[in-house]
Amino acid sequence: MVAYLVGIAAFGALFFVAPVAGLGLAVTVAVAKGGFGGVQSMDALYGTDHLRTRPQRWLAAVVRGGAVMVVPMLFWTDVFYAFSSVMISIFDPSAVSALGGDIATRRLVLGGGYGALVVAHLGLGYRRAAGTGSFLADAAETLLLIAYFALVPVVIAVGLYFPLWYSARQVARSSAVDDTAMTQADATGMLDALDADDPARATLASWAVLIVGSVATFGLAAVLWLLSPQPLGGGGILVGLVAFWSIFVSIIALPHVVVGGWLDRTRGIWYVP
Repeated sequence: MVAYLVGIAAFGALFFVAPVAGLGLAVTVAVAKGGFGGVQSMDALYGTDHLRTRPQRWLAAVVRGGAVMVVPMLFWTDVFYAFSSVMISIFDPSAVSALGGDIATRRLVLGGGYGALVVAHLGLGYRRAAGTGSFLADAAETLLLIAYFALVPVVIAVGLYFPLWYSARQVARSSAVDDTAMTQADATGMLDALDADDPARATLASWAVLIVGSVATFGLAAVLWLLSPQPLGGGGILVGLVAFWSIFVSIIALPHVVVGGWLDRTRGIWYVP
């Protein structure tokens, strides 16, 4: 919990000191969260026998996660940069000028690099496929993600991606947890009441965690709102609120990726709350 709070505070401070760098880190977090989440879903749902090395798994994660951010940059450039400007303006309107430059060249370099990664990912997967169908499922999902983010407007695409696409990850997580026996020795610590034999005690503990978590989450959002020089970023009420919430979600997502990755070394991603 301390590591989570430190991560949130540090990431939030970065936005106030260097909002462009903060936005860049937010994009990186979205790529990592979506990409590695997708690879871990493959592990649980239909296997990853075509991903035989750690670098190949990282490549798969970058390609899958890149579809979430890189593809919208290429196909919805004007909207992406306009929305990014609102996000940056929440903290420092003058910093928006850093987004200028030769956008056409950036698109060319970014598109060429990402396209090469996609070809490498699919090519390696095809060569190392074991005939179990995992590669075909991976290729179909990868191409579906690219097409989705290329065709659907960026704000809608990103807004729907995480709750809908991640539903598959949550199903896989629940299945994996249900299939993993938990000994009494494992059920120790501050949240051990969640695994109590008494249903009433476990239910009460679950409600307590839910309430405390909700209050803490929206409390942090309120603090960010009060500290931000321009919470709506100079945009309209709808665009401004979406931009503010996107920034807030990215801030609390960073420790989830980093600290969650550290916790994964014990019981695995599927056990992280």
